[in-house]
Amino acid sequence: MKKFLGKKAVMWSFLGAAVAFLVLYVCLLVRPVTTLTPYKGEYMGEKASYTFVGGNKLKFEINGQEEGEYWVAYDLYSFCAPGAETNEMTRKEFLEEIDKYKETYPQMYEKMLTDVNAFRIKATMGTDTVTLTNAGAIVFAVVGGLVEAGLVTFAVLSFLTRKKKA
Repeated sequence: MKKFLGKKAVMWSFLGAAVAFLVLYVCLLVRPVTTLTPYKGEYMGEKASYTFVGGNKLKFEINGQEEGEYWVAYDLYSFCAPGAETNEMTRKEFLEEIDKYKETYPQMYEKMLTDVNAFRIKATMGTDTVTLTNAGAIVFAVVGGLVEAGLVTFAVLSFLTRKKKA
């Protein structure tokens, strides 16, 4: 193992991989919305699931039954919860409508926003607070952290092995 870690190319490879993966890892953790993996939780006693498909689309399911695909508008770490269905209007038309509404009724628009991050959606419905969590993003965070720790460890070990060699 010392012979392998003592190679210059191995040291630079581990260091490069550690830096590249760290950048990817941080970018995926601080993003406002996780796409393709569902946010799941309970809504009014029913099992609800939101899946952001990308391109301002959101698939909404209740008890495993797809309720439809809706347009959503993002506003930093929040989104304007389901708007029109994707078959009712185009993305461009929907975003234009949201911009008009935002300019005309700024306080109402602020109340329509739902808090979201890579790990959860937190919405207030009257007096109730609904939280949907994204297990896929949580698993990625844990596994990605372990992978990054491994890459950094081997980069440091390789550096120390080369330093002892010199």
